[in-house]
Amino acid sequence: MAEIGRQPGWREVLVLAGAVVAIVLGAAVVTSLLPTGLQDTVFHQPLLIGVLIVGTGGLLWRISRPRRDGLGAGSEPNGDLGDESRR
Repeated sequence: MAEIGRQPGWREVLVLAGAVVAIVLGAAVVTSLLPTGLQDTVFHQPLLIGVLIVGTGGLLWRISRPRRDGLGAGSEPNGDLGDESRR
């Protein structure tokens, strides 16, 4: 059976959601401070599509790389697999 790693809880989900909202609002403020010519570039060019493609590629690359600490998913540094191994 596959090992199951620690799943994020509500607190982690809400923190991440809050961070995403803050980043989006920050990007809107920064965009509003740009000169009109740069604002036109942001709004009328496929800039967001490029950002999404690069971000998705970076995320997929990071997920596909092995962990550097040598631990498998869900294992603890002392070799204990947590509560799942005691069943």
